[in-house]
Amino acid sequence: MRVLAFDVETVPDLEDLSYKEFIYLKKRGKRERSDEETLNELAFNPFVARLISFSVALVEDGSLREGRTYYLTSGEEREETVELKDCPVALIPVRSEDLALGEKELLKIFWEEISQADRVVSFNGYAFDAPFVKVRSIVHDIDIDKRLFSREFHTDILFFLSEGARERMYSLDFICRRLGIDSPKDSIDGSQIQETFLSGNYREVAVYNAKDSLALAKLYIKLSRYLEDPTKEPSDKQKKFLGDLIHHSTGMDVEVAHYLVESMSTNGVVDGKNISAVIEVFKFIRHHLR
Repeated sequence: MRVLAFDVETVPDLEDLSYKEFIYLKKRGKRERSDEETLNELAFNPFVARLISFSVALVEDGSLREGRTYYLTSGEEREETVELKDCPVALIPVRSEDLALGEKELLKIFWEEISQADRVVSFNGYAFDAPFVKVRSIVHDIDIDKRLFSREFHTDILFFLSEGARERMYSLDFICRRLGIDSPKDSIDGSQIQETFLSGNYREVAVYNAKDSLALAKLYIKLSRYLEDPTKEPSDKQKKFLGDLIHHSTGMDVEVAHYLVESMSTNGVVDGKNISAVIEVFKFIRHHLR
């Protein structure tokens, strides 16, 4: 199974934010924020901020294979492969003098990467990464892969560990350290991304982004046996029951019925997640054909 651990980096773009809109965002909610608080939150607001980098780390057969990080630049950076945290990572610049056009290209590449995955993994992706790229894609009129918003396809490690309770949510850095995984935070931290990007250190943003996705991939590998795998094969007992049911409900030869079930299981048409629903369909057919 092809699993992608992904992470995004964003910065606010204040050029077309009006004073009226700024005041609205400042006063929105239960309490009025300070100007500084409001500015800090804008980096996470999908209607104001822009995607500047995203990274994916590929996990196959329980092992971390490689990473790819795509990042915006207006400089002369070239594609390169570096070794980070014992893993080869391709740093791929998306060059543009126009932030909006560069972001649009980055989003198209993001969805291409997602489309090739059997499962994706994030850290706070339910609350931030997925909604952010959705809104930015809407802004640019880009098609999205709706699987990203399905919990059968997308696993948020932070949500899994905290069960959605804010008081049980801890940083990726803290969780990695406590679970014996190298912390990704060995240079800049998230609060420095905007300053680093605006100062033209685009590659440094990409390396920071890559380290986060690699740490997340290692965290996923460590936790994978605790996570439900929606694509796991049905049990032999389930497959036999379904084969017999197809035989009795359709009159199909029993050996052919069992071969059909085995073929559907091998090709992923029937898996451990949906076989119960398939069984119910054939129970319905058997009942109404009596």
